[in-house]
Amino acid sequence: MPLIRIVAAGAIGVLAAAPPLMAQEISGGHSTSEVASAVRSEPLRRSIASEAARLAERRDRTASAGLQSQSGRSWVGRHPVLTGALVGAGGGAVWAEIFCRGQCEGDPLPYIALFGGIGAGVGAGIGAVVAAIRH
Repeated sequence: MPLIRIVAAGAIGVLAAAPPLMAQEISGGHSTSEVASAVRSEPLRRSIASEAARLAERRDRTASAGLQSQSGRSWVGRHPVLTGALVGAGGGAVWAEIFCRGQCEGDPLPYIALFGGIGAGVGAGIGAVVAAIRH
């Protein structure tokens, strides 16, 4: 059943994207090719040129704004609180894993989660202090 749906969707996509085989009649007995040839191309060319210039200007403006927003700092320098939280969580989890082997009651995973969370909080606090000092 899924194969039939895939084939049907593919056939619909091909038929929908296919160009018409014959020129359609427009009111007044003119075909679309005759109407297209009668349309002046100069306004269309001017419109395309102005739109291309506008898009190029916008692209240049966003590229220069992107370079200005990058103040030369690394990801760690731009996100000190998150970095502190990640390092603290890792440190707390490793500390719980090392010191809890064979000494903790039951499963050590709750202890790893607990100390990882505590480490994340401490690391985020340190990261916030660092961010406050740097700014």
